[in-house]
Amino acid sequence: MKVPPVAPAPAPTTLETVSSDQDGIVLECFRAWSRLRMRVVSPGYDPNLRVQFPQNIREERARYVVDEIRTAAHGDFYRTFGNIRRLIEE
Repeated sequence: MKVPPVAPAPAPTTLETVSSDQDGIVLECFRAWSRLRMRVVSPGYDPNLRVQFPQNIREERARYVVDEIRTAAHGDFYRTFGNIRRLIEE
């Protein structure tokens, strides 16, 4: 008797919100053709490099704060590390 595979648990879609970007790096979600993409908007980073970011929490024109980003080994995109928070600007 075979046991059916267990599907992985979905990632949470509710994020902590913050009103300041003091404690991290700001990312922005934008639409490129039919896809939602991410870019870094904090100074000191290349805004032309894409960011590896969970697709299920991307919202067009939303901004997020992450603890850290690192350049991928090939140098052609960034990876996020640490917590992801939604930036609510007033």
